[in-house]
Amino acid sequence: MNELIEERESLQKLLYDYDENIKTLAKDLAQEKEARAKDKETYESVGAKILYEFEKAKPESNFGYLKPEEHEALIGMCQSLKAEEDANEVEEEK
Repeated sequence: MNELIEERESLQKLLYDYDENIKTLAKDLAQEKEARAKDKETYESVGAKILYEFEKAKPESNFGYLKPEEHEALIGMCQSLKAEEDANEVEEEK
């Protein structure tokens, strides 16, 4: 009888340890996803800035090699960067 009680207690402890491990891994995964989302946002922003500077220096450039949805997204980011740049210029003039 004591063996069964000990086995049950050891299984309960094992299950508890597994649950704690799952909670820790879920927390780590959430943090990793958040970090990767921030990285993605940073890379997209850098890409848009590079494209904006390139387009500003060479407006006749052809970006036909990009997929239409990617081109539209980058153009949208470029437009927001242009608006940001224009707003900064207006503030500097004040």
